[in-house]
Amino acid sequence: KSACWPTLLYLDEFNWCAIDEEEDDSDDNKKRAKIEPGVTMNIQLQDDLTPDCQDMLQLLIGELLLRPFKQEDQDSFVKKYVKEQIQGKLLKFLGSYQEAEKDALKFLNVCIKLISLEKNSQHEAVIVKRNALKLINVAEFAEEAQWRKPQNRVVIKNMSCTKCWFVSDLVVKNDMKCANCDHPYPDEIIEDRLQIEFSSAFKRCLNSDLVCQKCNQVRADNMSQSCPICSGKWTSGAASARIQLDSYKELARHFSYLDFTLNNYFN
Repeated sequence: KSACWPTLLYLDEFNWCAIDEEEDDSDDNKKRAKIEPGVTMNIQLQDDLTPDCQDMLQLLIGELLLRPFKQEDQDSFVKKYVKEQIQGKLLKFLGSYQEAEKDALKFLNVCIKLISLEKNSQHEAVIVKRNALKLINVAEFAEEAQWRKPQNRVVIKNMSCTKCWFVSDLVVKNDMKCANCDHPYPDEIIEDRLQIEFSSAFKRCLNSDLVCQKCNQVRADNMSQSCPICSGKWTSGAASARIQLDSYKELARHFSYLDFTLNNYFN
């Protein structure tokens, strides 16, 4: 079996969702039979949402991907579907939402941002957001109603689980467990790795090396126009490192030894 993504909504490497359609090419005639598609979601923006909001977000985005998929005129269908079905379910959910208004607004901003990643529904997304903001009594151009790019996250590359030895890239947050066996990562190991990652970021801040916007690979020559690993664009290492240093300062409030390390660097 081989997999392909005929539809993809992509914000960044930590926030994307796609239809993953498999093709079975194992028969004798090598004729590929398409298997019923599903949806793969990797949306770290939802980590800060309440469980109810997470469930609704996944429902709406899943429908946005799947419903138009087998339509002949997908462009027209998705516009109508967002305007009628998505908007109807979103407004009904917000109208009965009992939690804090700030939670509803956070959910709305994330939801509309993801919907607008579908190029054929960007205009409809604006209308849906306007109507939703009226429902929760927030002005359309209020500061809190505007989309804000999420804070740069700290990622520990190739983190190995101490129980099952599964290796993955770990986004540092409050609750960090192995994606394979759900075993928590020891705090002391995380702190050791954070200090190594921070030292690398600090060094990049002091030099003028160009780094990849996607994978942070340092450019090893003066000729390449894009990253040879992921084809990402080069950017100033100092500029990107300064942004990341702010993220380490936030983490230092939760990791005492990292806080001690940062104080030695900045004081």
